[in-house]
Amino acid sequence: MLLKIYLKIGSDELRSAMSGINTDLRHLATEFDVTGLPSGIPEDHIALIVSDDTSSFIACEALENTPLKKVYNIFYGEADEEIFAKADDVFPASETSAATALRLSRFIEHIASDFDAWIYNSMLYTTINSLPDLIWYKNAKGAHIAVNNSFCKTVHKTLDQIRGRGHYYIWDITPEEYEAGEYVCMESETETMEAGRTCIFDEPLKTGEGMKQLQTYKTPLYDPFGNIFGTVGIAKDVTDFANMGLALSILVENVPFPLILCDNDWETVKINSAFAGLIGIDANSSFNYILWKEKNLKSESHMHATGERATMRNECSYVRDGKEMFFVVTERVIYDYFDNPSGHIILLRDITLEKTYEQDILKAANTDVLTGLFNRRYLYSYLKNNTGSPMTLLYMDLDRFKEVNDKFGHSRGDDVLKKTAELIRKFFPESIAARLGGDEFAVLFNGLPDEDVLANDMKDFEAGVTGLVRRDSDDDPYLSVSIGVVRCDSVEDIDSFIYAGDSNMYEIKKEHHKINH
Repeated sequence: MLLKIYLKIGSDELRSAMSGINTDLRHLATEFDVTGLPSGIPEDHIALIVSDDTSSFIACEALENTPLKKVYNIFYGEADEEIFAKADDVFPASETSAATALRLSRFIEHIASDFDAWIYNSMLYTTINSLPDLIWYKNAKGAHIAVNNSFCKTVHKTLDQIRGRGHYYIWDITPEEYEAGEYVCMESETETMEAGRTCIFDEPLKTGEGMKQLQTYKTPLYDPFGNIFGTVGIAKDVTDFANMGLALSILVENVPFPLILCDNDWETVKINSAFAGLIGIDANSSFNYILWKEKNLKSESHMHATGERATMRNECSYVRDGKEMFFVVTERVIYDYFDNPSGHIILLRDITLEKTYEQDILKAANTDVLTGLFNRRYLYSYLKNNTGSPMTLLYMDLDRFKEVNDKFGHSRGDDVLKKTAELIRKFFPESIAARLGGDEFAVLFNGLPDEDVLANDMKDFEAGVTGLVRRDSDDDPYLSVSIGVVRCDSVEDIDSFIYAGDSNMYEIKKEHHKINH
């Protein structure tokens, strides 16, 4: 729900006195209207009437019976006792319009502040009441400020009965038992405030229904001046396994990731709806995680261990209905209270979007934008990662490409470059092909391909390049390609390898220029 305020101003004299106020106050509400109250205002709107006419107060009382959430009424002028009794505020007409605008601005800020306070209060109670654990807020003296529904249900009291009361009343123990402090959590509250940080306790607690065992997390609360004024506590009742099982089921089901719990033998104990929906099974059906993993998860990296408990993590891909997804699969041993392995928890975190972005970024970094071939950076990186291997390089340069640009324009030149790239893919499909810049290309083969086969492919490729520009007259440029070939049993010096291809290409280019001139 958004804050929406409608402002109705009374007489023309008042409107004149408050001219420009609409612009000044727009930042205080998501909707603001000084022309009047429209009909059929939704429930989530707030009406504010500013008037120097007492009849507006009658309108205000009528509006109180409409679906409006709240109506505020301000009188502008000299007010009698009756007006003071009905109005939310009175603005003196003797002050300047600027002062009136400031006064109104502060009043609306007060409305907005009340609205925000209600929203935050609603968010707080909605959040804590949705959790099965006991949650409470105490001041420094131990009086309860607020608690959640689970707390109320456990102590069989309402929030109003609990607010402001201490431990022994809420938990139905005698003042003497409270003072003795044998089974009361007073010391842990003090310890938390002295530590100034979150503390975890296993606390036996005496209640009117007998003893309870709680695992509690307590954190100090600070005021705006940095002083501790109380604590917030979260407790799990672990007195019996039924409570633990219920809390565990709720936790597993509400985790927003696919999650599986297995016993020591990897037999499935619990799977949540997120995982069941991912693989397309019923959450209550039998399921063997190990078999499913071996059949469906393709490892993208080596499983590695982190932390003292040897948590295993691995990036895996999973294909369902033809769609490839990527997950970080985490497997961790669960240990019981006595530090014995009691099972396994498996969590899948979807990183498909991250992998897509990663692939797009790598593609952008390693790809020539115009042709879609690899760029110079990738070619050198590839050679660096494969030094010592046998390689064959075709270093290419288009002959008279500048003349094509000069005669037909750069758009036609770009088209020639793109079609040259297509021919490279066609005739050298098993190669690493890159545009080095301008009209220079490189085609790299792992190993030493058959010389006759390679020569034949190069001949067909050269013919394809020549055919990219039709010559309607002798003045039209004759497009061809010069290719320098380098074969090396073991590439050790990358620069020398590239330079050899470049040099061989220029020797061929000289011959081409002699022939075609």
